[in-house]
Amino acid sequence: MPALLLFRLAARLGFALAACLLTFFGSATAFAQDAPASSQPPLTKASLYSPTTLVIFNRTVPDSESLACYYAAARQIPARNLIPLDCSSDEEITRTQYHETIAEPLRKTFLNEGWWMPHRDLSTGAQSLRSEFHILALMHGIPLRIKDDSGRAPDSEPLSGNGASVDSELATLGRPGTTLKGPIPNPYHRSESAFHAAQLPMQLVGRIDAPSLNRCRAMIDEAILAETNGLWGQAYIDLDERQPLGNDWLRAAADAWRKLGIPVTVDVQPGTFPSNYPMRDPILYFGWHAEQVNGPFLNPAFKFQPGAVACHIHSLNATTVRSTTRNWAGPLLARGAAAVLGTVDEPYLQLSHDLGIFSDRLSSGLTFIESAYASTDSLSWMTVAVGDPLYCPFPAPRRALDTAQFANDQWTPYKILRLAYERWGESKPLPVSGLFYKLEMASAKKEFPELMEHLALAAIEQGDVEDARVQFLRAKTAYQDPRDKLRMVLHIGSMEWGANERLAALQTFRGAADEFADLSEAKAARELVERVSKPE
Repeated sequence: MPALLLFRLAARLGFALAACLLTFFGSATAFAQDAPASSQPPLTKASLYSPTTLVIFNRTVPDSESLACYYAAARQIPARNLIPLDCSSDEEITRTQYHETIAEPLRKTFLNEGWWMPHRDLSTGAQSLRSEFHILALMHGIPLRIKDDSGRAPDSEPLSGNGASVDSELATLGRPGTTLKGPIPNPYHRSESAFHAAQLPMQLVGRIDAPSLNRCRAMIDEAILAETNGLWGQAYIDLDERQPLGNDWLRAAADAWRKLGIPVTVDVQPGTFPSNYPMRDPILYFGWHAEQVNGPFLNPAFKFQPGAVACHIHSLNATTVRSTTRNWAGPLLARGAAAVLGTVDEPYLQLSHDLGIFSDRLSSGLTFIESAYASTDSLSWMTVAVGDPLYCPFPAPRRALDTAQFANDQWTPYKILRLAYERWGESKPLPVSGLFYKLEMASAKKEFPELMEHLALAAIEQGDVEDARVQFLRAKTAYQDPRDKLRMVLHIGSMEWGANERLAALQTFRGAADEFADLSEAKAARELVERVSKPE
C-alpha cells in the first residue's frame, strides 16, 4: 500500500498509532533507551584483527615507512608486525622483481619467524602453508601491479598470462611454486563468515594507497571516524543496460543498502550520472562503464562524506592509484572516498568484484577486506582493495545509538531510517507498507526532506509513480539547499524518461535548467536535455 494512501487511511481511522509514532520520533532518545547499558566497549573487528595484521612498507620510500608507523599506531598493531622491503617504488614491476624483492623476502621472514603452519587440502590433497597472520596491509610506495611478461601470443588463451596485482598475488604467498599463470580459485569466495574462522591457506591483502601521503593518512582517520560516529548518508548506483551480469550485481548492491535503510538513487538511463549531478551526502557509489572519471566527480565542489566506499567498474579503473585525474581509483580517493575497489588490468567481468556480494557482506558486518575477497572468485589475478583493510563501517551486532547521537543535526534523518529498518524492516513482523507509514509520519512531524526523498525512491521501486512524484515535490519544498531542490526535479524527469514519457521528461529537464540556471549543478539538467532529445 502506498505511503500516501496509508497517511490518508490514518486520518480516517484515528491518530492513536500516529501519536505514538510522533512521540517516538519526536523524542529521538527513545531509540537509545531500549538498548542495555554496557560497561565495556564491544570487541571491534579492528581490535580482533590488529594482532594478526602485518604492515608492509617500502624502506626506499620515506613516506611508506612514515605511513606504516601512522597506521600501526592508529590501529594498535604491534611494532613487530611492521615489515620493511627494499623494492621498486614504481607502480608496475616485472614478475622477476616481484619474486626477488617482495615475495621471497616475505617468505624468508615468515620462515625465520616461524609464522607458517602446514596445511593440506582435504579435497585435493595439495600441500601449502597457512600463516598465523590473516591480513597483509601494503603501504603507499609498494608496487601495485605485475607486468605480464609471459610472452604469450595475442591470440592465446586470455587467462594464461602471468600479469596480476601485487595484492592478489601475495594472497597466494603460502602456495608452493614460484610461477603462476592466470587466475586460481579463491577459497574465501562467497564466504559469509569472518576470515579468522575460515582457517584457509591464504592471506587477505589490501593496501592503503592514494595520490598523496596526506590522502593516505586521511583515509585511515576517516575510516576510524566513521566506525566511531557511524557512516551516514546516501547511496548512488549507476546501471549500464548493455551488461546484464554487472547490472545484476549493481541491483543486488542497491537491495543490500536499502535493507539497511540507506536512501538509494539508481540511475537506469543511458550513460553515467550527468556532469555535476547534485549528490547529497554520498557515502556509497557504484557505477560503470566509462574508462575515465566523469559526471559529478569532475565538479570541483564534489566531495564524498568521510568514510565513503566507491567503485566504478572498468577493466582499467585501478591501473594507477597515484593520479587525481586518470581512470577511477585515484580520482575517487582524491575526492574523498576512504575505500575503493578496482582492477589493475583486464580481469574479464566475471573475475572482478561482484558488487552485490561485496555490498551484502560489508552491510552485514564484515570488514572492507573480507567483503572485497568474498566478492571475487579468483586469486593471482587483477583485483585490488584500496583503503584500510580493517575498516568496518557497519559492524554486527549493531551498536545502540545513544542520546547524544540524536542531536538535531544533518545525520538525524539517516539515523531514523537506519533504526526504523532494523526494527520494522522486511524481515520483521511489520509489513513494509507499515514501515513507510511510520516514516511518512516522522517526516511530517519534523519535515525531514531526506525521509521524503527516501520514500519517493522506494515508491519508484514499488512501481508507484504517483506517490513518488508527490514525495519528490514534498521534498523539494522541504529542502533548503537549491541543489537538493534541483535533484528532486531531476528525479521526476528521470522517472518520466524511464516510463517512456520522453516529451514530459524533456520539459521537466528544461524547466530544471531554467529554474536553477545559476547553479553549476544545472549542467546536469542541460546534459539530460541533450540525452533525452537524441532519437532512440
